Amino acid sequence: MIGAKEAVGGPAAPVTQGSAYVVAGDTELREALVGALRAAGWEAIAFPTVTHLTARLDGLAPGCIVSGLCVESADGALLLGELAARACRFPVVALAPQGDVAVAVKAMKAGAADVVALPLQPAVLAEAARMAMSSWSMSMSMRGEAVPEAVRLRLARLTRRERQVLESIVRGDGNKAIAHELGISARTVEVHRAKVMEKLSCRSLSDVIRLAMQAGLLRA
Repeated sequence: MIGAKEAVGGPAAPVTQGSAYVVAGDTELREALVGALRAAGWEAIAFPTVTHLTARLDGLAPGCIVSGLCVESADGALLLGELAARACRFPVVALAPQGDVAVAVKAMKAGAADVVALPLQPAVLAEAARMAMSSWSMSMSMRGEAVPEAVRLRLARLTRRERQVLESIVRGDGNKAIAHELGISARTVEVHRAKVMEKLSCRSLSDVIRLAMQAGLLRA
């Protein structure tokens, strides 16, 4: 039965994390994502297409959607567009090639809660899904409460140069492009990026993009 949980090698761990919905057209990737999530305690259900997911969406318990669809593909855009059109607030964890900042930015601007780099690291995926659901649960309880002051205070810690680097990062620019634009070395850009992450209390690129969106530096 299409849309039912697919068998993946190895025993699944007891369900402790909740529901996760995997959408991926590639069978090998879909099975890898389901296997990684089940091993981490998620009840993972696989869907081969966006249509199969949306056909059952109204009857699904709240959960994290893990998209194995290319963000820049028609299917990737369709998924996020369909969720927005249906006012579905389930958090989406998307996948992107390692180091592809532009794709990560595009995914989060389109509505993804987090972006996990490929090749797949099961522990990283499971943690991203857990954090996405945690943030979603908190937002559902707060509904509408914003934290602009906290964001403003973090941004105020940045130097002028660090702010320039931040703005370049969220545009999707890589280190070489930032170095060329600012007239500094790529190594210096790396140092500034590290300082930006530290001062903003961000552990990942996704955290930086999310904060930038809250601050209005990056419009959806």
